[in-house]
Amino acid sequence: PLPRDMLAEHLLRRFRELEETNAARRRETNWPDRWPKERQRLVQAYQRMLGAFPERTPLNARVTGRLERDRYAIEKLLFESQPGMRVTANVYVPHGIPRGERRPAVLVPCGHSETGKAAETYQRVCIGLASKGYVVLIYDPIGQGERQTYWNAATGRSDLGGNTTQHSYVGNQCFLLGINLAQYMVWDSIRAVDYLVSRADVDPERIGMAGNSGGGTNTAQTVPLDPRIKAAAVCCYITTLCWRRRAWSTGDAEQNLAGQLADGLDLPDYLRLMAPRPVLVGSAALDYFPLEGAKQGVEIAGELYRALGVPERVTHAVADAPHGYSPTLRRATFAWMNRWLGMPDAGDDEPDVAVESDADLQVTPDGQVAALGSEDVFTLNRRRLALPAPERRRNVRESAAALTGWESPHERPVARETEQSLFRYEGVRRIETVTVWPESDVAVPGRVFSWRAALRPGPAVVWLDAEGVDAAVERPAFRALLARQSETGCVVAVVDVRGVGETAPRDTGRANRTIMGAEAFLTYESFIAGTPLLGMRLRDAACAVDYVLGREDVDTARGALVVGWGGAGLLALHIAALDERVAAVTVVDAPESYRSLVESERYDLSVSWMAPGMVRNPDSPDGYDVEELCALIAPRAVYRLPDSGGAGRVAALFERELSAGAAGLGALHARVDV
Repeated sequence: PLPRDMLAEHLLRRFRELEETNAARRRETNWPDRWPKERQRLVQAYQRMLGAFPERTPLNARVTGRLERDRYAIEKLLFESQPGMRVTANVYVPHGIPRGERRPAVLVPCGHSETGKAAETYQRVCIGLASKGYVVLIYDPIGQGERQTYWNAATGRSDLGGNTTQHSYVGNQCFLLGINLAQYMVWDSIRAVDYLVSRADVDPERIGMAGNSGGGTNTAQTVPLDPRIKAAAVCCYITTLCWRRRAWSTGDAEQNLAGQLADGLDLPDYLRLMAPRPVLVGSAALDYFPLEGAKQGVEIAGELYRALGVPERVTHAVADAPHGYSPTLRRATFAWMNRWLGMPDAGDDEPDVAVESDADLQVTPDGQVAALGSEDVFTLNRRRLALPAPERRRNVRESAAALTGWESPHERPVARETEQSLFRYEGVRRIETVTVWPESDVAVPGRVFSWRAALRPGPAVVWLDAEGVDAAVERPAFRALLARQSETGCVVAVVDVRGVGETAPRDTGRANRTIMGAEAFLTYESFIAGTPLLGMRLRDAACAVDYVLGREDVDTARGALVVGWGGAGLLALHIAALDERVAAVTVVDAPESYRSLVESERYDLSVSWMAPGMVRNPDSPDGYDVEELCALIAPRAVYRLPDSGGAGRVAALFERELSAGAAGLGALHARVDV
């Protein structure tokens, strides 16, 4: 593939391999006597990906207003899914329910609409169901409607922009804690069911759930964990992860669970975990969730439903429409709920009535729970950090290796062939264009700068830069390093680890590229595959060290000085901590710690330099941080410069290390602040 497509194609290959492994496992377990054990394994893996749910606490539910309409009323509901975590909701209540009678109820989680529950398409679903006699609860998901995060009262909007950006920004902090944002969102739905079954007008044995897009995600993720939900409709979400990868339909943080494909939890497996309960899959022919994958997913689920003797309980409705809860899919949802929730004569028609304004459906006085001082995901995550973490199961080195997928030089089966395609001279300096192959389909391009007149092998420097080779060679510190090359005799290799510089993926054209761009999407997919992109880049860096230390003009006994700039500084610390051939490491303009990224509401680091579970807390007892990596590197030298100013001082550190003899290189453990 072309360099820009390399990382995406590599991940697709990994996805295909895992898809084949999972298909074989399903064939072995799709039997009535084997399925219960396999279901238990999948549920345990799924709950581990989400993280432990909090305790059930009082909902403190109260109705703040009521709208009367011809066939139904709309109650404005405020409840707490966790202490202080306020959820805004509307409850559509049919008129004419006799005293003592209980009606079926349907929970409707919103898709990614900015106005949440007030979006017309979701109002239409609720109105249609309520008009048929269902009690319907719809709530604003995190980051939507009246639950915007990073809210700026002065501007009347979130400082981050749209809800998917809000989800991923705080979702990255969740990843660091070893949980997923979906934990909060699924818990909101479970607590909404708690509220429904507490109502005197709701039959607790006839609860359904129907969601579209992001609401389809939430429905697929919630129903397997809540047996009280007896029927489900999952629209515009189900496909397969391979098909989703092909279409670049990665989605935001809560739609990507660390290790899910590696553990056998493809999107159709959510449907299998619902069995034998009835589930409708709704698809749009013109969706960005590929229809081909949806058909494959329904067939995968259908194989289990047939094995369990209930093939009629899974079905597929396809609308000739773009992504969205179209009238076709709404009518299919009505018919499905009627069939399975005891309303056979309710019909699938949709009343032609006016929808409400956003203001009329507003639950809170100011239109935002932030004005009430509500807790949010960030504040609750920060509270986790104050809780005592249980005893470690691994030491720090083992944790770093496990969380990144590190393989030592003696363990990794890699293709280390190197291409030296071009070279030229600047005076007596030789500049080579090289390519290192960490894997058969992954190329790490770079340049090597050496001194042609050197009388003996010199020390080695491997430079890793978050902005790539072209940016690195223009940095004053890099030029200062080369300026001393005639004296130090050093060989300097600067490389683009996968997804950086020459191999950076194509721009998706989306705003907030750092949060919702191609690199972030591919990082999420690396999480899904079970090896974070940081760990893949760690392999690239290690193979670059292999190459440099294998050159005839390098003094191998002295090891290598590794330089990391920006987010790549975190990569440099990892390679130094895990590979003893690194004699010293210099880190410039990198975060002080991973914990600080969770403690601060605002942070500035691409998720590609993170790995799930890095920050130690009750959900991730084996987490570790920068200071612990530095302790692993000791007594080798660690230089940490908090900003990129002072190129001369950076160069002085290089000279100090490079001028040391073989025995003295890296003998000093120091932290240098600028």
